Amino acid sequence: MKISYLLVTKNNSKTLEKTLKSLPGKILAIDLNSNDNTLDILKKYNVEYLTKFGANVIKRVKSCYQNKIFLKKLT
Repeated sequence: MKISYLLVTKNNSKTLEKTLKSLPGKILAIDLNSNDNTLDILKKYNVEYLTKFGANVIKRVKSCYQNKIFLKKLT
């Protein structure tokens, strides 16, 4: 199955579940070292996620994302 959405998260447990419920299709999440239960929620919804990144990658993504859920629909 193709990935439909790319989701970038960091400590988004308060809004993540609502977001995941609204998205049809397969989701790939990139988590930027969350320390709340974001990963538990991703697991609950069987979302594939990546968590191991170097400091430069995290810094670049954070500069674009500003601690909000970033969502990109992939075609």
